[in-house]
Amino acid sequence: MDTETKNLLNFGINEQPQETVLVVDDNPVNLGVLVDYLKEYGFRILVSRDGEHGLERAIYSRPDIILLDLVILSSDGVVEAHNAQGHMLGFEQLQQLVQAAPTTSATTMLDYLKQEVLAFTGGAEQHDDLTLLVVRV
Repeated sequence: MDTETKNLLNFGINEQPQETVLVVDDNPVNLGVLVDYLKEYGFRILVSRDGEHGLERAIYSRPDIILLDLVILSSDGVVEAHNAQGHMLGFEQLQQLVQAAPTTSATTMLDYLKQEVLAFTGGAEQHDDLTLLVVRV
């Protein structure tokens, strides 16, 4: 069965899908514009004003898509970065760094994360790349 047929069976010919969209943004104007636009197309909307709350909502509600104003990508080398004692940075600590980071721009976020990861490693030799990409959407 192709996607088009499946959509017709699930939603009926004249019905709009009820996909859930989680919108995460600290700017109320951006939130308002996105929510108004998405509601017109029949989406179920969830809203969060910060990343921490957005993560909790995403875990609990399992939205079909999440719209964010900052996107952070990292290589596995960042999570696996280790210090002189052999301790790995790990997902949890990287998440804490992201939550504590300034969100004024992609550059300030990136600079903060680079500084914190390098401070954690303390000059210990790494065996993988440490790649971070931060984009403001």
